[in-house]
Amino acid sequence: MRAMFRDLAAMLPEAGDSMQLMNRSLLAYYIPFRSPDFARLPNKTASRRFARQLWKGILDRINPRLIICINNETFADLVGILEDIAGIRPEVVRSGVGWGNISSELAMFNGGRGRTSLLRFPHLSRFRIFDRAESRPHTDGLLRQAVSFSLRRAS
Repeated sequence: MRAMFRDLAAMLPEAGDSMQLMNRSLLAYYIPFRSPDFARLPNKTASRRFARQLWKGILDRINPRLIICINNETFADLVGILEDIAGIRPEVVRSGVGWGNISSELAMFNGGRGRTSLLRFPHLSRFRIFDRAESRPHTDGLLRQAVSFSLRRAS
């Protein structure tokens, strides 16, 4: 996580260093119930339903420009929530991360509330892609694309 914030802060000099950026970011579990992974989560259906309602309420009130998540289920649910809020379907780009067939996804929403990028990386504790030379071009490219779409003002 720290390595990702390091790389993101380098692309956003106005955000300060990586610790300043982390301190000004919202970091949270999508499903707020403890489980080692999604496969072992008890009551999956009810837990996801609760998480969707919770995050729909949060995202209705705040308007983040960049959201980063680390699993397919969270990405799918957040795409649905953001589609409901924005009233549009996103442009989705799927990309490798330089680690075999492991991939990332970037969903770009350009709706009435402005632009939002939703970026999914593989689980960062299992795939240390931000500290891996083979992954660097991929992670840098995805972060740049997300930042350029949602955080940079058009000239």
